[in-house]
Amino acid sequence: MVKLISQLYPMRRCRTMSKTPCLYYHMHQCPGFCFQKVDEKEALARREKIIRFLKGYTGEVKEELQEKMAEASQNLNFERAQELLGQIRSIDYIQEKQTIDFSIRDNFDVFGWYEDKGYISFQGFFVREGKLLERNMSVAPIYEDVQDAFVSYILQYYQTNKIPSTIYVPEGTDVESLEDALDTKIIIPQRGDRKKLTELACANAKEAHEQKFQLIYRKDRELEGANRKLSTIFHKPIHTIELFDNSHISGTYNVSGLVVFRDGKPDKNAYRKYQLDGYRSDTDSMKEVVRRRYSRLQRENKPMPDLLLVDGGVGQIHAAQSIRDELGIPLTIAGLVKDDKHSTRALLNENLQEIPLDKTDPLFFLLTRMQDEVHRFAITYHQKLRAKGMTKSILDDIAGIGPKRKKQIQSAYPSLKKMRAASLEDFEKIVPAKTAALLYARLHENDEEKTDTASPAENAETVPVSDAGNTRTAAETPASDPSVAISDPADSLHTEERAERGSEE
Repeated sequence: MVKLISQLYPMRRCRTMSKTPCLYYHMHQCPGFCFQKVDEKEALARREKIIRFLKGYTGEVKEELQEKMAEASQNLNFERAQELLGQIRSIDYIQEKQTIDFSIRDNFDVFGWYEDKGYISFQGFFVREGKLLERNMSVAPIYEDVQDAFVSYILQYYQTNKIPSTIYVPEGTDVESLEDALDTKIIIPQRGDRKKLTELACANAKEAHEQKFQLIYRKDRELEGANRKLSTIFHKPIHTIELFDNSHISGTYNVSGLVVFRDGKPDKNAYRKYQLDGYRSDTDSMKEVVRRRYSRLQRENKPMPDLLLVDGGVGQIHAAQSIRDELGIPLTIAGLVKDDKHSTRALLNENLQEIPLDKTDPLFFLLTRMQDEVHRFAITYHQKLRAKGMTKSILDDIAGIGPKRKKQIQSAYPSLKKMRAASLEDFEKIVPAKTAALLYARLHENDEEKTDTASPAENAETVPVSDAGNTRTAAETPASDPSVAISDPADSLHTEERAERGSEE
């Protein structure tokens, strides 16, 4: 309560007056009495507002906050809008809590429910020492009678929670079944605060139920609107959209990921991963994956997507167009144009005409989600291959280490750093002594040479790291970082895994 009032009505917080503004002033929780003159009438008016608020007159405050929140949202100041929304919710919580603050310091639980559209919502209030301490809300599909579903929910809840001395439930509940199962008092209140609280639990269940379905409907409407807009832009129905993204570091572990969206929703069963054969430019990578993807669809007589989106500009579009024309397939292609902050600002059609995107439009949010998803999918696959390749070659080169022993060693020492830190005796616990000696010697064969050489900072070579967006030197990068090549023969034993050309997962 005090924290909320401090946010709504800034007042003097400090006991001693400083000559400089304090933290509360910079947090907008104090008008700055310590270093500037504050209008007395304004301070008195603020004091009267606090008194009215404490007496329960919160309607005018909520209206003012809602207006400010709407204004902040329109100005795209979403952080401020979220802050104001939090204050509105705090007021609602305080109002509700005041209506159910009991003079008798009892401990009890209250449950309510609401059913609609084949789903049932449950609401639980948990009162301790006369204060509402916790709430629980759940939504589930109905496969049985509503009352049976309500009783089942309560029984399941108390399988993992402490049973109170009294539980209040609404009219129609099977009290006898609950009392037999829980061995506690179950009451259907007829009047007073308990009745009021039970009704409130049912009302909250209804409100939460309706809000959930409103959110679902709103999202569905936004997706429909975004797809309609795409159909208008490209003058054809757009249902299936495919996106590619490439990922590599200094040309190693070069991979591409494909994601598929159907009517605005990801179809993860249709996602594909591609390993590309060695280093190539982003344009050549795009050509390869487009050729592999759509030549296969063509051979298997499968339908083409309604739209191919490339996460790039003119070069990527031309690359995809050249393969489409080579295969002679019907495929609409578009690109996503970014601004100086690397944020998407427009669509680029095949005629290289930019179609601006409003950042408040559902289409913008849909395309952004698609971009984020294809980038996540590609980079995750790249990281997986890179991690797998880190310890692949060195173990394959040691006589006496087969698939089974290799798996045991990788399980015990998942990184190169941990493997080097292990002693010969540690390896002998996993593999025979002769094999352990070969492995230990291979890991440490360059240790003496390294102590005689100059410091890495003096001999560092600059290695470009494409995903990082900048350039680092070997001296600036930890030895355990596989994203750069350090001139250490022991590290070079961990050669990159050569991609299998033509495999589509």
